[in-house]
Amino acid sequence: MVTTSPPPTGWRPLGDTPVRLGLGPANYAGQAAAFAAAICRQRPDVSAEVLMRRTAHGFAFPADVRLDPDRLTELDGQIAQLRRVIGRYTHLIADAFLPVFGSLNGGHIGADLPALRQAGIRVALLAHGSEVRHPVRHRERSPFSPFHDLPEERLEKLAGRAERNHRVAGTSGRPVFVTTPDLLLDLPEATWAPVVVDVDAWRSTAPVLRRKRPVVLHAPSARWLKGTDRILPALSALHDAGAIDLRLVEELPWTEVRELIRRADVVLDQFALGCYGTFAVEAMAAGRPVLAYLHDEVLDRLDERPPIVNANPDTLRAALEELIADPRRAARLGAESVEYARQHHDGRRTADVFAEFLDS
Repeated sequence: MVTTSPPPTGWRPLGDTPVRLGLGPANYAGQAAAFAAAICRQRPDVSAEVLMRRTAHGFAFPADVRLDPDRLTELDGQIAQLRRVIGRYTHLIADAFLPVFGSLNGGHIGADLPALRQAGIRVALLAHGSEVRHPVRHRERSPFSPFHDLPEERLEKLAGRAERNHRVAGTSGRPVFVTTPDLLLDLPEATWAPVVVDVDAWRSTAPVLRRKRPVVLHAPSARWLKGTDRILPALSALHDAGAIDLRLVEELPWTEVRELIRRADVVLDQFALGCYGTFAVEAMAAGRPVLAYLHDEVLDRLDERPPIVNANPDTLRAALEELIADPRRAARLGAESVEYARQHHDGRRTADVFAEFLDS
């Protein structure tokens, strides 16, 4: 069912501590691992174990245990998960609303909560995105929403999943956290636990906008979700005119994407969702100026505006041309971005957010 990797250096392996914390089983963008490391750095009373379902993408995000989704539909695999969790964990951060016991009780974390409660395990729910982002409401909020382009059948399916998870969050009695601030619009009762990156590991000494033809990087995890096809015509025109060297990166190992980010002049995040996430924070930690679409309602929920150039598909070309024409501004944004990433996304703030839960 599982393979167990050597103990990662980022967090304290599960052991004889007052708090024995499980995290997973999604680990999207390696965030469960990053949260584990951040919490263990600040809490000597916590040891952790990170679970991650294997995916087709093959991104090498760190985890202690890699779960085979096919085995989680079989009884022996489900029993192995029961034994792994019950009696070993005191606390669990269950991410993406996925079940931790496979399909033993049902297809979402809400089905596992009674067993976890009976076992005395304290549970927090963590949402990353589409599992709680309501597509119809998002479409109503923004003309640039990616959900305008979805077939009605798929829209209804996503809406049904989000509504189910909203009910789980609202009735579970468990603390709820979200990794990006836009999700507070869907789950106003939740607490923002900012995504975590290793700011020092992303450090780059590559200058910004010193090339005659600046390298502009866009690496969408999913084109439709990031608004890629809406911005490609403008970017392709600039590329063909020799104004930029566009690097559209897809399906590369994350280690290679990381090096491309650190050497880019400008990084383009998303232009549909209205928020910023892990990719943008990684680029900021590397000192790269970032362009993305940030919705006004999202900005209203931040205590500090991020140093991101706010552009939508209609304004991106002008915003990019203006930035490229002002290298000093771009360099200043890069420096401010590193400081913002360190202040809000190096893990200290996120570990503090979980303190009350871990003390319970």
